[in-house]
Amino acid sequence: MISGSSSTLCHDLKRHWFAAWIICLIGLTPCLSQTDSTPPPTHDPRDLAWDSQKHQLWIAGGDSGYLLALDPKSETLRSVFRLPTPLCRIKAISATGEILALEPARGLLHFVTSNDDAGSPSSESLLVGEHVVDFSLSNDGLKLGTLHQWSHQATLWERSSTSSKRFKPINTVSLPFAPLCQALNEGANQWIVGSAFGGSIATVDWATGKLLGHAERDIHNIRSMALSPCGENLWVTHQLLHPEGTTLRGDIQWGFLMENHVSGIPTKNLIDQWSSAKLMLPPSPLEGPGNAAGDPEAILWTDQGECLVTLAGVGELALFKLNQTGMLRMGVGKRPVALAYDPEARMAFVANRDSGTISRISFEPEPRVSKVFRLNSQRDPSILAQGEALFHNAHLSFHGWFSCHSCHTDGHANGRLTDNEADGSFGAPKKVPPLGHVASTGPWSWLGKRNDLLDEIHRSIETTMREVSSPQTEEALLAYLETLKAPPPKRSNPLPTEHEAGRQVFESLGCVDCHSPPYYTDGGLYDAGITDEQGNKRFNPPSLLGVSQRIGLLHDGRAKSLRSLLVDHQHMITEPLDNQKLEALLLFLESI
Repeated sequence: MISGSSSTLCHDLKRHWFAAWIICLIGLTPCLSQTDSTPPPTHDPRDLAWDSQKHQLWIAGGDSGYLLALDPKSETLRSVFRLPTPLCRIKAISATGEILALEPARGLLHFVTSNDDAGSPSSESLLVGEHVVDFSLSNDGLKLGTLHQWSHQATLWERSSTSSKRFKPINTVSLPFAPLCQALNEGANQWIVGSAFGGSIATVDWATGKLLGHAERDIHNIRSMALSPCGENLWVTHQLLHPEGTTLRGDIQWGFLMENHVSGIPTKNLIDQWSSAKLMLPPSPLEGPGNAAGDPEAILWTDQGECLVTLAGVGELALFKLNQTGMLRMGVGKRPVALAYDPEARMAFVANRDSGTISRISFEPEPRVSKVFRLNSQRDPSILAQGEALFHNAHLSFHGWFSCHSCHTDGHANGRLTDNEADGSFGAPKKVPPLGHVASTGPWSWLGKRNDLLDEIHRSIETTMREVSSPQTEEALLAYLETLKAPPPKRSNPLPTEHEAGRQVFESLGCVDCHSPPYYTDGGLYDAGITDEQGNKRFNPPSLLGVSQRIGLLHDGRAKSLRSLLVDHQHMITEPLDNQKLEALLLFLESI
């Protein structure tokens, strides 16, 4: 393993070129150990990659930290490697015969080369930096792009030849949002990056790593993106939460509250198109009343023009072709999150994270589930695992339109407004709050009317999601919510003197009266000088932990950034701050 801590390449690689270069000179050394051929008892598959050279499916084993290889023909499964922390992304590179596996907790990208089934695969690792969530590799294997979520960055790397694993960083670009997913349009030198929470995308020049532009759209949860077979259109999975919709069953049933979509947009003039053009939709609707498609996740286009979309919240796979009407939906497993495709055998594979299974989809003579491969021994999951599964289960809502995750994306927040009666009435939509440290930051709701988290869970299921709850469901969700933490701040390593100067401004302005450490909140209600549509003036202050990662601030999202909050809206500030105090306060807020 490369010596040095994973913070060597911190979130701002542009300020650490020397450290990055030293890492590249040190090189990549083996850091994985081979396991025996018996799979461990539990797996939660998180990503898939089809190896066209070995004709096998590679599986990222999630919490188990295993990299698995499945031979669909012989129906045999073997454990190749085990890592200390989970894998989140894997890709098979035809040009080099490598499998690339991303281990985000340690900031490592592993290069695995399998010689044959009997031999020991070789592996080397590259330290790519913290908060990494996804990557792209050029067709020739010489250029690498990595996305770093909480530092809002994308980094472009290169190597001299495929025989060398010594990538060096070309450029790191600051993004105007936290990224999650990407698509590489290599022929147009276009690296497309999607937001982790809101509806923003950006394009980066694949040759230089320069940010070309970005645009925003009133959607959220862009979970995956893929180019159509011709490369002319970009297709994304996403959701749309309507602030004017209520959480009454009628609004939920007809999609007036939440919509689930797979949508397309031309790649030519992409940023301009994204800002204003109408999105393309499949020939037939993805969902309808009584048959919602909660939480669309992974997307894949086959060489025959079929588009596959996993519906993670309802445990289904959707399939359509642009030149045919009709939307085929079939059950797979719980929380399908990833796809892979074997063009030679005309088979696709679906990773069902909460079932611990892989569904094989055969296209001929008609699309169907032809086999289910079980990775787990069947046993009762822990209450924590039950809670996580329920959090991502859209069947917990009326007719499967949305899950807890739909609004509280990955335990954070989608940046949208919702009118869910938590303030005692309809007609005053409010920001979806993040759930980091939620168990320690009561009371709950913007008006502070909820004082028991278990009761808040019950009310959310019964009056927001409009389904029947149970004590077992509520206890499991509570166990999961108690594990959620606030995201790290954008400025993770401020100078102690700068942090202290900002803290003093924070205290001198009286911010600490409502936002007191350690969670930077308070149990009371305060008049913040704003009134909602129902005449409410007193609000419970939200926690400021991870506030730099939020999309929109205040109960109605009117402040688009921390700077706007302090300068444009003068939030709880009687006189404008001079530039020195303003910058000190902003640094402090961006570092907690």
